[in-house]
Amino acid sequence: MPEAEILLDADTLLEGLQALRERRDESIETNIDILRDPARRIQEIRFEIDDQLAESEFTMVEQSVTHAIGLINTAVDDAQLDELCRLASIHLPGDPEPNPFEAPDPNAFLRTVGPELPKFGEIAPRASYDEDAFIDALKAHRDVCAQRIRDLLEQFSSDLWPTALEYAGVGSASVLAATLEACQKLADDLREAYELWILWLNELYTDNPSHLGTVGEVTHDAMNLFIKRHRTGGLSSQ
Repeated sequence: MPEAEILLDADTLLEGLQALRERRDESIETNIDILRDPARRIQEIRFEIDDQLAESEFTMVEQSVTHAIGLINTAVDDAQLDELCRLASIHLPGDPEPNPFEAPDPNAFLRTVGPELPKFGEIAPRASYDEDAFIDALKAHRDVCAQRIRDLLEQFSSDLWPTALEYAGVGSASVLAATLEACQKLADDLREAYELWILWLNELYTDNPSHLGTVGEVTHDAMNLFIKRHRTGGLSSQ
């Protein structure tokens, strides 16, 4: 074969290789853009739930937490994450060498956010307190659980999910798996924090509905039915 034809064939191959590289890179960017959505939506819930928790709007908080858990579970199971990881692991001839990175300890993603949650019933007998101190203790336990809900939503949207996308985007399947496991644990922790928050809220309501502010104006039967449902079944499964 004449030399010119060989070189022309080589040019054609290089053009085809470049087209594959561009297609791969565009697919990676498209997948990352789509997969950023769960963090954005959880961040929106984080902003909305702040006032809901502050005002003890228990039905609104339930809806927000249920929605957040559903979003997290759906995101973790999204096949696009695997597709992104596979695309990013494709190394074509002529690609620059990937930047070396040290895989983090998978347990680092499973860290606890904040202090241990006050478990229901872990409070000294009422006789141990004066009136104001007892109510302050109940409010403090409620507020710790409320802050945990906020912190977990923030951790997912600002830390865990961006980290999952980062490692999927470089084709690191093992680190991605560890990050997704942490996301699933976060959803479980979010459920627990909510369930404890509503129980401490009920303790305040039972003592005196006025402790809940304007929410205390709801009928006693409505609050009792709400708490009874949580004691028997909790949040609906997602």
